Amino acid sequence: HKSEKSHSGDHYKSNNESTNHSNSSHEHQETGSVFGSLAKDLAGSVAYGAGTAIAKRAVAYALKGASGAIEGASSGDFDVYLFAQSWAPRFCCSQKQKCESQGIQGHLGFSTHGLWPSFSEPKKDGHTFPAFCQGKPKGGGEFSLADHEWHKHGTCTSLSREKYVEEEHRTAELLSSAVGSPEDGNPSILHEAAGAPLDMEIVRATFTNTVGLQLDDFCRLQEMTSCFAKQSDGTVGSQIDCPDHVMEGSRNKIGDCKQVYFDKPGRCSYISKDLLNAMKQI
Repeated sequence: HKSEKSHSGDHYKSNNESTNHSNSSHEHQETGSVFGSLAKDLAGSVAYGAGTAIAKRAVAYALKGASGAIEGASSGDFDVYLFAQSWAPRFCCSQKQKCESQGIQGHLGFSTHGLWPSFSEPKKDGHTFPAFCQGKPKGGGEFSLADHEWHKHGTCTSLSREKYVEEEHRTAELLSSAVGSPEDGNPSILHEAAGAPLDMEIVRATFTNTVGLQLDDFCRLQEMTSCFAKQSDGTVGSQIDCPDHVMEGSRNKIGDCKQVYFDKPGRCSYISKDLLNAMKQI
């Protein structure tokens, strides 16, 4: 896809604070309400108005060790789509080799992470999305992002692999059409803010629908999650407000940040204590 870049990375680490993530941490990020750093995620959701029964139920299941995914579920049994995008400059700062292998170095904007079928509300057991609807791939070795996304998420859509990839690209185009930005489907104000912080209220106001924003511990944007309706044929419909379990979970991890910092291509930011306090308005 010409305008929407893709990457193969699953993990992130801070330039200020080195953090090692296992493969399970990528699983945590995708679950919405039942994974991730629970204390930080719940605290970070307070600014959005968390603390609802859904959020509390999700955290309770997470503390019990429940998985966010229903593995081996029936293909097509889901309600909405989540479309996850990474802020390319931050991804390239934390995953240089993967960034270069995907050719997104120097890209100002978002890169596609994945298109994920999800439930509109957590199930009674806390599950928020189906996964591996045709079983996990056999054999060891490394899998590309495309292979991983297909086996884990695409098989649950009822679409063919070719159609699933086509829908992923079309979703990026839907975002572009919605905000009038053909570059990567996001408002130009986000590009203009690169290299500086932007008020959270301004960032939120640039989108017609609610979206999940995932920040690191230094208020730097890592990922954004947009949500879409599911059409009767299993394809992606119009953009909708993200479900509560997305907005109250790790896909909307903002902590106590009142501003969002957008990294600039080729310049990995160092966030000083003074700047961090300013972005948190301490």
